[in-house]
Amino acid sequence: VNGTVNGTLLVAVGAHDWWEPQSFEVALVLALVSTACWGSWSNTAKAAADRVNFAHYYTDFCLGTILVALVSFVGPGHLHLGGPAVDISKIGFAVAAGSVFGVANLLLTTGIAVAGLSIAFPLCIGTGLVLGTLLTYLVDRRGQPALIFPGVFLALLGVVANAR
Repeated sequence: VNGTVNGTLLVAVGAHDWWEPQSFEVALVLALVSTACWGSWSNTAKAAADRVNFAHYYTDFCLGTILVALVSFVGPGHLHLGGPAVDISKIGFAVAAGSVFGVANLLLTTGIAVAGLSIAFPLCIGTGLVLGTLLTYLVDRRGQPALIFPGVFLALLGVVANAR
């Protein structure tokens, strides 16, 4: 630990530092700002709905998000990826996971536009739960299969029942 600046803890990692909120109040404010930004895309999508095609809007939003991430990486991130626990050779997996998440989010929002929230959301989230649990178990065989798979099967039944 290098010390504090303006009530913020500085943590040394190699030649670069990053900051962590040192108080609950600062962490809460950051969480609230993050939550507000997290939900902002749906508000701007509604505001632009009559002027811009949804597919074009979402593509523009995704490209803007990537641009902000790159600027943050080069600027405040100081070209540093996460600390000593991060294996840089596996950064492609993180990019692939983010890409899959973006496509899934696009499909979810398109499904909501087509079928409505009460149909699309349970179908997409349920399918993601089932496939994500199965893939996670295939990659990392921890847990008790006797408990995992009956639960996944019940979730799959719920998705199928909702699809009718």
